[in-house]
Amino acid sequence: MVPILGLVVYAGVNSAHNVNLNENLWSELSESQRLSHAVSFPSLAPLVQRIKPSVITVNTEYTTAISPSFNDFFSFLEPHSGPKSFKSAGVGSGFIINSEGIVVTNYHVIENASRIRIKASESTREYDVDILGTDPENDIALLQIKSKRSDWPVLPLGRSSTVNVGDFAIAIGNPLGLENSISFGPISAIGRRHVQPSGKRGLFDFIQINATINPGNSGGPLVNLAGEVIAINTAITASGQGIAFSIPIDQVKHILYQLKKYGKVIRAGIGIKAEMLSAEIANEIGVPVPYGILVREVFPNSPAAKIKLQPGDVIIEFHGKKLHDPYVMPAEANIAGAGASVPIKVYRNKKLYTFTITLKSLEEIQNVPGQRIIESLGIQIENYADNEIEGARIITIPPSSLAAMAGFEKFDIIYSLNDTTIRHTTAFHIVLRKAKSGQLLKFGVKRGNAYVLILMRKP
Repeated sequence: MVPILGLVVYAGVNSAHNVNLNENLWSELSESQRLSHAVSFPSLAPLVQRIKPSVITVNTEYTTAISPSFNDFFSFLEPHSGPKSFKSAGVGSGFIINSEGIVVTNYHVIENASRIRIKASESTREYDVDILGTDPENDIALLQIKSKRSDWPVLPLGRSSTVNVGDFAIAIGNPLGLENSISFGPISAIGRRHVQPSGKRGLFDFIQINATINPGNSGGPLVNLAGEVIAINTAITASGQGIAFSIPIDQVKHILYQLKKYGKVIRAGIGIKAEMLSAEIANEIGVPVPYGILVREVFPNSPAAKIKLQPGDVIIEFHGKKLHDPYVMPAEANIAGAGASVPIKVYRNKKLYTFTITLKSLEEIQNVPGQRIIESLGIQIENYADNEIEGARIITIPPSSLAAMAGFEKFDIIYSLNDTTIRHTTAFHIVLRKAKSGQLLKFGVKRGNAYVLILMRKP
């Protein structure tokens, strides 16, 4: 019977050969409709041609000294022999923001470089540069092209605050040394604060883009479809494909003037120790919102002391931003800058108060005796001594700080620096100040019951 049924089905298919198989189950376009309905995606070529002249290649050279080894045992036979060294090279990206030849790139692109040269798009000529300023914590460097030219093509800076998830953007730079390469994709997330791309701790509220970005893209611009820079391409994640992170340009603008004028960023603060407010404590003290920071200590002569903030106060909003994590207020203080007056909202005894606080630079804020802010490393330290050890103990260390990236942790006790014993914060400051920029720093650290060696180069 099975063969007979097979023949019946086969015959049925043949008999329907000339029948309309659609039977109004779906619709189809006619040829004329297909032509009239087709949407042509606009070419990015005109935009790319417009922005390319302002994107530059950053070529770096590095010289690394090699200590004599067993293989160099007979080097004493050579009258002029000495420490050996080898050279290496790197490549990154950048972009011109001023017609006088001022360039923005990532700090890590030029970090510890013995020579920096830049090459403009579609040019074979290279130029030396002066470093106008660097900010390792924010991973930004400002360079000046050594040239008499005053008509360099510039890229306008946009506003990253207007960026929305789903907007399209173009990344342009020199991935893997391949000059003037672009990638294109949608913004897939904003405000990525807690990611650690490429093993780095979060530097900013990263913009996440779904586009192919590779080593060499660092420092290059992420532009919107109007050709404005909305972010700086900075990091990729080793565990993902086609996901990259860029520093929002709004969080860079406020430091560019300081880098040009001072060569560094002068950070601002209000002068308190605080911690995130837990839901349990919020309920107990009558704070009706599930966020904020609890003030534990107010430093004498600080902006916080001037407006009479008190331990136990809960700051829920700073400069218009709700404090959902401990890094919002330091970031907003730096954006506002020393001398700025900003509003803060505070809960005290179940009542909401609004104050205006005038920020000071962290160097101006005098903490209790024995405490010191080490701005170059992004940490705050205090004198420490017990029956076992004396030194400088870290009491504040933002996750985005240079010290945190090097491996330091809160409450580490630094007891030696470059083989010099450290017994207090003043000694630490003096030894660190004597070290040259780029010099290898060797820290002896006591962490709990363990002793740790941490190596890093002085910024």
